[in-house]
Amino acid sequence: MSDILEKFENLQVRKKKKLLKIGVIAGGISSEREISLLTGKNIYKSLLKSGYNAVFIDFKNDFYSKLKKINLAFLALHGRYGEDGTVQGLLELMKIPYTGSGVLGSAIAINKILSKKILEYENILTPKYIALDSNDGLDLKKIKSLINKKIFYPVIVKPNCEGSTIGVNIVNNNDQIKQAIEDALKYDNKILIEKYINGRELTVSIIG
Repeated sequence: MSDILEKFENLQVRKKKKLLKIGVIAGGISSEREISLLTGKNIYKSLLKSGYNAVFIDFKNDFYSKLKKINLAFLALHGRYGEDGTVQGLLELMKIPYTGSGVLGSAIAINKILSKKILEYENILTPKYIALDSNDGLDLKKIKSLINKKIFYPVIVKPNCEGSTIGVNIVNNNDQIKQAIEDALKYDNKILIEKYINGRELTVSIIG
C-alpha cells in the first residue's frame, strides 16, 4: 500500500512541475550580459533535468510577449536592468511571481554608495570610502589628497552600480589612481573609492 501511495505522490509532483511554466530570464543589455547568459543556461538545463516545464528568455528582444506566457520568472540577470529593481518592477506590474529580492531591496543593493550610507546610518562597520560623481567635476589633485588624508592606500576603485568585478581596480599609489578612475567611469558616472581590505572573499547565495 505504501508503494502505491508513494507512486501516486510522485505522479502528482510530476504533474505540478509540468503545470508550472518557468521562464528563465537571462542576458539583458548590461555589461554583464555574457555572464548572465551562462548563468541562465545552467539554470535552464537544471530545471529541465529536474522535470520542470521551463523556457529560456533572453531579456533583450521581444521578451514582453514571452513573459505573458509564464507562471514564474527565475531571474538570472546580472547588473543594470536586472539586479537594480527594473525587471522586478515590470514583473510585479504583470503580476508574475519571481525569484530573488524585490524592487526596493534590488535597487538599494546594486547602489554601492547608497548601501554604504545605510550601513553607516545603522552603525554597521564598513571600509572608509570616497564617493565621486563625474557630473560634479573630478579634480584629480583633490582626489589624491582625500585618499592620502582619509582612507590611505591601497584602495579599490569601482563603478557605483556594476557587478562581476567589471571596471574594478586595486590601486596602490597616486600614480595608478587616474587610470583606475577612467576605467570605472566607462561604466558609471558615479564611482566609489574604498579602502582595500586584504583577505578571503566569500560569495554567499541565499535561497528562501
